[in-house]
Amino acid sequence: MTYAEFLKARGVPVFTGSGTEWHLYQRALIPVSPLPSFIRMPRKDALGLLRRSGAWMVRWSGAPVDTPGPWWWMVCSAYDRAALTGKMRNQVRRALQRCVVRPLSHAWLADHGYPCYSRAFGRYSHAVPATQEVFRKSVLDLEGCEGLFQNWGVFVGDSLAGYAQMIVEPSGAALSAVKYDPGFLADYPGYALMDGILAHYVTGMGLPVSNGTRSIAHDTDIQSFLLKFGFTRRYCRLNVLCSRGVGVAIACAYPFRKPLRLLDRFSVLHRLNALLFQEGLVREQAPPAGDPG
Repeated sequence: MTYAEFLKARGVPVFTGSGTEWHLYQRALIPVSPLPSFIRMPRKDALGLLRRSGAWMVRWSGAPVDTPGPWWWMVCSAYDRAALTGKMRNQVRRALQRCVVRPLSHAWLADHGYPCYSRAFGRYSHAVPATQEVFRKSVLDLEGCEGLFQNWGVFVGDSLAGYAQMIVEPSGAALSAVKYDPGFLADYPGYALMDGILAHYVTGMGLPVSNGTRSIAHDTDIQSFLLKFGFTRRYCRLNVLCSRGVGVAIACAYPFRKPLRLLDRFSVLHRLNALLFQEGLVREQAPPAGDPG
């Protein structure tokens, strides 16, 4: 089963355009596949997707480029602990002395994962945890799809210090969610968990692991951390086509993006600032030659 087939089976609307399947995420239409997807899409096809989906915008990544730019996918295609820097090898070694990494069933994570999940939100400035009931249901909804959705936990003693939820398809694996309990960060659980995941999927199964694209909504250092493990940035062009109303609103607000950033603590303005940051990335790129993509 692919992720697209899973969404369809759950009744989630999936749209097709330019040979790609798309779904809505926070009113934006994005490719369904969690793995790197590089798409060439004429403007008329993007407009058709907007009309059929009712989305505010369509966002996609164009063909990979050799020149570094503001937009990328994060991918690890080869992992060898011995190839890490001396400092990283020492940190991984220290982590593995204190932590144990093992796969988790959906039932176990649903029953025992909420304390770690909820405590992780103490590190976030613009998000609140779901209730325990919602968390439990969201995990148990994935039962029966163990081949597609896989969980990994990192333990300090008997305590869950962190976990990762993976989406695994025949062509690769994607980090869907990663949470750490801040109370255990001194034990280096992130180093142990990432080493275990990359050793299993990349080294053991020959599958690349992706952490998705550059984030537009969150200040996070996770991608800088992943670069130390051998992840690379696959640079490509960011393409965004907005509905008329959203495009006008972004264009009007863009000159005021710096003062608006000072008010980012308000959730509505945080979402607007994410769109303005995205617009800045688009403008930072060289003009496209012909159709985007």
